[in-house]
Amino acid sequence: MNYIFETQHLRVRSFISNDAIVLYQNHLEEEIKKWIPNESYADLEETQEAISFYGACVDKGQLPYVLAIELKETRELIGDTGVNEVEGAPGEVEIGYSICKKYSGRGFATEVVLAMADFVVNNFDVKVLYGRVMRGNNASVRIMEKCGFEFVREEFGAEDDPYGKGMLVYRKVCNKVLLTAFSGTSAEALIQGRKHRLLLLPNDKVKDSELLIKTLSKEAFDYIVSFGQRPNIKNKVHIETTAKVGELCMDTKFDCSWLQSVFEQKCIDAKISGNTGTSFCNQLYFNGLKYINQSGLNTQMVFVHVPFLKNVDDFEGFREKVLEVIDELKCK
Repeated sequence: MNYIFETQHLRVRSFISNDAIVLYQNHLEEEIKKWIPNESYADLEETQEAISFYGACVDKGQLPYVLAIELKETRELIGDTGVNEVEGAPGEVEIGYSICKKYSGRGFATEVVLAMADFVVNNFDVKVLYGRVMRGNNASVRIMEKCGFEFVREEFGAEDDPYGKGMLVYRKVCNKVLLTAFSGTSAEALIQGRKHRLLLLPNDKVKDSELLIKTLSKEAFDYIVSFGQRPNIKNKVHIETTAKVGELCMDTKFDCSWLQSVFEQKCIDAKISGNTGTSFCNQLYFNGLKYINQSGLNTQMVFVHVPFLKNVDDFEGFREKVLEVIDELKCK
């Protein structure tokens, strides 16, 4: 089975031929026909053709990118989600989803839309996502709002609105964020658990910087947040502004005050510091900032020191708050 990503309760994968009957039946449900009437299939043959098309697009890594939603607990096919390009708007896609009636109202739609948005931003050249909701579909409006989409306009006469009710258009602008951490440290343990782009570093002063620079030379990011561990802090983080090598200094252009305020909103004490140290953390930060400046990249980098695991009283709670801060950055 070709699983693409997973969430707390769901696995999202490529469609297979055996999904045809369930997919066909799901899209015959009254709620789905009412709110997304153009998404029903004429018969099983058309459903099978659609599945073959979806699978081919996934294999090629191209849009439209439509996936099956599977419930972890039972391995049932309970819905589907996908994105397609917005015509004439590079870097913009429209996201859609459906959950069968048996499992609606349990938060699965919100869960999959959040994860799908992260996946698309991290794997395609996409920064703007749109969601279209038929007027009156209040449940989908709430899902859009929970997932950070904002209402931008109402449209009439659209092809996906055969009843003429009007389509509410929601938009979410996402930043592409790269996280780095040194392998085997508390930093790695703290930032795992979301579908963020994560670069694990081998704890080698030369290879760490080479790996970061190689990544930046191939892929564009809006923000880089590098994490390292510091032994003398407990239940708090230090946000570093400067890296130094000899007499040379590199200062970040990242808004450290904003990051400090977000950490403190999550009840994590955050100190703005100008001391990245003299070893691995400092070397990575210095070389990363230097490369960004010399290459003229539109990327902002910041380094955050976190405690050793033994210096965090509630590791799971602390980790979840750190990940929430990163989520905020993605929509900054």
